[in-house]
Amino acid sequence: MRGVLAGALMFIATTAFIGVVVQLPRDVSATDRFWSAFHVDGVEAAHFNSLEEVYAASDLVIVGEVHRVELSRQWQATEDLGADGLATFVASFVLPSATLKNAGQAVADEFTRVEMFLPSARDLDTVLAAPPTGQSIYFLVAIEAVPNTYRLVSSQGLLRDLGGAVGVSTAEDAWLAGLAETSFNDLVTTLRGWDKTTRD
Repeated sequence: MRGVLAGALMFIATTAFIGVVVQLPRDVSATDRFWSAFHVDGVEAAHFNSLEEVYAASDLVIVGEVHRVELSRQWQATEDLGADGLATFVASFVLPSATLKNAGQAVADEFTRVEMFLPSARDLDTVLAAPPTGQSIYFLVAIEAVPNTYRLVSSQGLLRDLGGAVGVSTAEDAWLAGLAETSFNDLVTTLRGWDKTTRD
C-alpha cells in the first residue's frame, strides 16, 4: 500500500478534471457539475505552454465519450489527500471514437479506463450517478501502478465538445483561451494530421 500511496501522491496533482469554475450557477449542466467535482486547488506537477507540448507528453490521445463511471480505489489517507481524510479515485470508462496518438500503448479493452482523483468523497455518489455526456479529446499517460489505466497529462489535457465548439478547463493559459470556441471537429482533424500512424 505504501508504494501505491507514493505513486498516488506523484500524480494526484495531474489527475484533476477541472471545471471552468468551482462555484457553479444553478442552471449549469449535470456534465459541468461532474467535471467540476474533480477540481483541485494548487499548482499542478505538470503544466504545458502549448497544445504541441500536451500532445508530445501524451502516451495516448483519443476522442471519446464516457460510457460509465465506477469507484476505482479508496483508502483512509495518512497524507492530506482529500477533504474528508479519504483518498478517492474514480474510473471513467471512455468509449473511443477515434485514436489520434498511440505511443506504443496496448489498449486491451473496448473502453479506455481513465482514473481521476476526487478531492471530496462526499461527491462520490453524485459523480457515479450522473456520468458526463458528449465527446471530448483526452490527452492521457499510462499509470504504471494500475494496469491498463490512464490519467490526464494535466487538467489542460481535456478538451470538450460544447455544441461543436472546443470547451477548455481554464482560460488562464493564452493558448487554451485561443482554442476556446473554435471548431471541435477542425481541432480533431488537426491532431489527426500530427500522427500518421494512428487509425480510427
